[in-house]
This record gives sequence, C-alpha cells and structure tokens, in this order.
Amino acid sequence: MDGIQERSHKALCDYLKQKHKDLGTEFVNTFDAYRELRHAVAYGLDTVTRKEDAQKAINSAVIFLKRVKEYLSARYKI
Repeated sequence: MDGIQERSHKALCDYLKQKHKDLGTEFVNTFDAYRELRHAVAYGLDTVTRKEDAQKAINSAVIFLKRVKEYLSARYKI
C-alpha cells in the first residue's frame, strides 16, 4: 500500500519499525525474534526447537496477523 516491495524479512522488520511505529513495537519485535530463530534453525548447526516452541510461534503469528489486519483496516479504511 505504501509502494514498498519487501526484499527480505529483515528489511520488512526494519521498515515496520521505522515507518509504522503505531503498529506497535511489541508485535514487530516478536516477528523479528522469530525471524532470527528461523534463520538459526535453517542455517545453524546445533539449534534445536521443540513442538511447544513451534506452537508458541504459530500462536504469535496468528495474533500478529490479526493486529496487522486491524491496523490496515483502520489506516486505509479497507
């Protein structure tokens, strides 16, 4: 909607932190933390996760997406 095309998850986090502060830093920081964890799991040698960790990440993603939908709806009258 802003004419911005995301090129990486890191770039998306940085963009949200700078341009959409009213979205809430808690949500963006959580997204960024899971981005770093996903990177460690995908490319690290000894990162281990549990089923409970994965479920927590899914639950956080659901909440984050709901918040983004509410934010976009209010901001852009969607």
